[in-house]
Amino acid sequence: MGTLTYGAVQRQIVIDDRLLAHVEAVALSRLRRNNAFALRWTEKVEDGDGRRTIWVNSSSDLYFEYDDSVRYELDRELIDRLAVAADSNYGIDLELDASDAVWSGAADSRARRSPPTTAGASANSHR
Repeated sequence: MGTLTYGAVQRQIVIDDRLLAHVEAVALSRLRRNNAFALRWTEKVEDGDGRRTIWVNSSSDLYFEYDDSVRYELDRELIDRLAVAADSNYGIDLELDASDAVWSGAADSRARRSPPTTAGASANSHR
C-alpha cells in the first residue's frame, strides 16, 4: 500500500500501489493543464470510518510514495474512468470509480471494496 500525501497539513491517504499509479497519472495530467478536481475516499473503521474529500488544484502539494519500486503497467480503461470522474461535479471517488477495475473479477460490491484474499498473487501479475 502506497500513500498520497496532500498539502501543508500532510494529510496521508493510504492507497493500493497499483491504484495510486493510476491516480498519479490522472492527477499529473490534469494539473499540467491547470484543471482542479475533487478526490474522495472512505476511511477505515480504525481511522474514523468517515467520508473524506480534498480539492486538488495546481497549487496543491502532492507527494506519491509507493511501497515498492515496481512501475505498474497502466490500464487505459481505469485511466479513462478516473479522468471522466475527475471531470464530473462529484470528482474521483477512490472506492466507486476504481474498485471494479482494480479488483476485477470481484463477485459482489463487498468484495470490490477491498482486495480479494489472493490480492498478493494477482497484484504481482499486473506488475
